[in-house]
Amino acid sequence: MRGAWSIVVVAACGGAAGDLEPEDVSALPDGDAIGVAASGSYELELYTTGCLGKCPVIRSGFGAVSLCDVGELDYPEVDVTQTDGHLDMVTYGLFPDRLAGGLYADRSFVVGGWGTRYGATVVVRAEGALAGESITGTAHARQYGSYDGTDFDCTTVYELTGERTGPVD
Repeated sequence: MRGAWSIVVVAACGGAAGDLEPEDVSALPDGDAIGVAASGSYELELYTTGCLGKCPVIRSGFGAVSLCDVGELDYPEVDVTQTDGHLDMVTYGLFPDRLAGGLYADRSFVVGGWGTRYGATVVVRAEGALAGESITGTAHARQYGSYDGTDFDCTTVYELTGERTGPVD
């Protein structure tokens, strides 16, 4: 984790750092899935595969904080609630902590969310598949803004995998 700067992820899309904006994730459509079979608690592994844009190390009252480190692993927990084609994800230890979007009949999903924190805007979008007891996909988390005179616009690219650990609490 990146301490106070830890950014979520269950999240994203895009190629360059400037691709992902709040309006890209604010109203993702529901899918065409039926039922509640994907609902449950999941433990994820988020593996950082890339950093795009301006991703400096920021010096703050929290110490030196790197916005993106290729090869880093995080293990967040996520509660997934499926209501037919609508999918909600509540994350623990990540920001933003609520993502929403759609689940499709082929078990593919797209979710996203955004918020502001410590002078940064954080936008997350994830896509992948919820099949059986597992979740796989990719995510992008763009954080941009300025902190103590340091401007940044950094997109972290993640590979995500995980397993269902039980029902939603």
